[in-house]
Amino acid sequence: MKILKILFSSFIVILLGISVNAQKVTEIKGTIGKEKSDKMLVICVFGTKACLPVEIDTLMKVDVNGQNLLVKDLPVGLYIEAKIEGRNKLKSLKTDIDKTVICFSELNTTDEVKLNNLLGKTIGVKNFKFYSNTLQVYIEFEHTKISYTNLEKLIIEDGFKLE
Repeated sequence: MKILKILFSSFIVILLGISVNAQKVTEIKGTIGKEKSDKMLVICVFGTKACLPVEIDTLMKVDVNGQNLLVKDLPVGLYIEAKIEGRNKLKSLKTDIDKTVICFSELNTTDEVKLNNLLGKTIGVKNFKFYSNTLQVYIEFEHTKISYTNLEKLIIEDGFKLE
């Protein structure tokens, strides 16, 4: 009988652990990746080399520069701060149209100098910082002067390989 009580108590502890873990909320920052569907999108996580697929509510909307957009319609490269619940389910989302994170396939010191020159002379780019350990560059820009698409195009045309 005592063994049965111990087993039952262990079972309850395991269930509670699973329940608590399933409700855990993680906050991440990054950008909307190219891979997405009506029920899922990929977040390129800032500060890591990881891309995280997350399940989305098909009716969830978020404000993007005064427009109320469905999450599934968010543009690639849009900077986000997301709360992810349990097993990668999107709980909430904030956007910033004047920021992005661009991920590179490779980026060495010479490339950083070249990219520094390119971004430094690009109209609309306000600030940027390299993260060589994750092959990323964080960029603050004025979307009225340059779009994410044009930023990406300039970088590719200058010979850089992006993820």
